Formats: sequence, C-alpha cells, structure tokens
Amino acid sequence: MFRSLRKGSRPVYFQLESTSAKIRAKCFESEINGSTAILRFTLKPVDVNQSQDEKLLHKEATIFASLTDEIIIDGFLAHKKISPNKIVEYKLEILSREKKLTFDVIPKIEILSSVRYLYLNVKNG
Repeated sequence: MFRSLRKGSRPVYFQLESTSAKIRAKCFESEINGSTAILRFTLKPVDVNQSQDEKLLHKEATIFASLTDEIIIDGFLAHKKISPNKIVEYKLEILSREKKLTFDVIPKIEILSSVRYLYLNVKNG
C-alpha cells in the first residue's frame, strides 16, 4: 500500500557520525508493508556542497534524519493510521546515487519553537 506524500523537493537534515548535512530530496512516499511503515525519498542535491554531503551519507554511520514539512509528516502519520495492521516496525529508504540505503528507525515527533519535526532515529545494529 503506497501513498505519494509530496512530489516537489524539500530539505532533509541528516546527523552523521562526524558531521551534519542538509540535502534536498524529492518524491516522498509512504508504504505500508504488513506491520512495517516505510518512509522513502530520493536525494536531489542542488549544489556541490550537498553532493559532497551525499557522498558522506554512503560512507559514515547515520544517527538520524529529520524533516519539518507538514504535508509529508501529516501524510505519513495518516497513512500509518489507516493501515489494517498494527505498525510495529519503521524503515527509512533513501534512493541515492543509484543505490537504496535502508535504515531501521524509530520515529519521533518533536515541536521546537512552534515547528514540528519528524525525527527518524536509526536503530543500532
């Protein structure tokens, strides 16, 4: 069960092992596969700095990803709610440089200074 969340591009923030990065992404989708909810998007760097950050994403451990787009957050949460199955697992799939990076994540919503953030904390091992 797929749902397109946003077709335009939006920034995604990544906290990596040794640095942080903000990279534009596009084609945000949600998928419910049994008891797993998946958030998926394609990276679309807009300059040399973002391209270098994208390379790091393939080399370093990712701690978390976060985004603030209300349409994406609301769409993901609504899609999860309508699932006939209880969601017990979450995954983040990032299409980048013709590869699919997949992370088991724990989602968390936080509100800071009236801005809502969706954090996708990567599970260890």
